[in-house]
Amino acid sequence: MDAEYYRPDLVKLSKSISDNPNISIRRSRAEIDCSAFYPSIVPYYNFNQEGTPFLRVNEIQNGLLSIDEKTAFLPKKILEMNRSTIAM
Repeated sequence: MDAEYYRPDLVKLSKSISDNPNISIRRSRAEIDCSAFYPSIVPYYNFNQEGTPFLRVNEIQNGLLSIDEKTAFLPKKILEMNRSTIAM
């Protein structure tokens, strides 16, 4: 048995994850589109969870979206200006 797995903080984290509703992207039947990476919008990224999440490959883990402090967000203005090139 892995003693590290049963540390109280990890048991609490595991319970928290289990208690939160989640669904895989496949099961959600969401229509997924993608955009090319645009270095020109990088200066508009913010990591304060303000605006709309700009989902990148690293936000998809085990078929689920994982939005955390490393997720870039974009202001609505940038999304509107790039409506034809940034998938929503």
